[in-house]
Amino acid sequence: MLANELSLFAMVVESKSFSKAATLADMSTSALSKRITKLEADIGVQLLYRTTRRITLTEAGEKLYFHAKDINKQVNEALGEVSAYSTRLSGHIRISVPTISGELFLAQSLAEFSQQYPDLTLEVRLENEFVDLLKEYF
Repeated sequence: MLANELSLFAMVVESKSFSKAATLADMSTSALSKRITKLEADIGVQLLYRTTRRITLTEAGEKLYFHAKDINKQVNEALGEVSAYSTRLSGHIRISVPTISGELFLAQSLAEFSQQYPDLTLEVRLENEFVDLLKEYF
């Protein structure tokens, strides 16, 4: 994914070192170097001048870094917003139960369930006849 490579590129630039960036990214220095080399090959331009002692940005690298530097922040914000959906139940539940069962057995349980999962809405139909909820709503 291109966003990953841009994020890694920004890490290299900010840490001024492949080895430091590799540590931050929890990967080997050679794997990180190969990913940056592949990024350069994919976009067809050299982004970094590499020597044994330091790295510097090419003109193209400076322009790309200007746009890529906020990639991690944006990705983390986006993931933070949607990750809440996986940790909490939300939505709408429809159930149909016989009147006597609903009144005697389910009322208290459904009230407790609703308090425990406030992002869920419940639609309970108390009827003494069979209701095909799928047919009725879809």
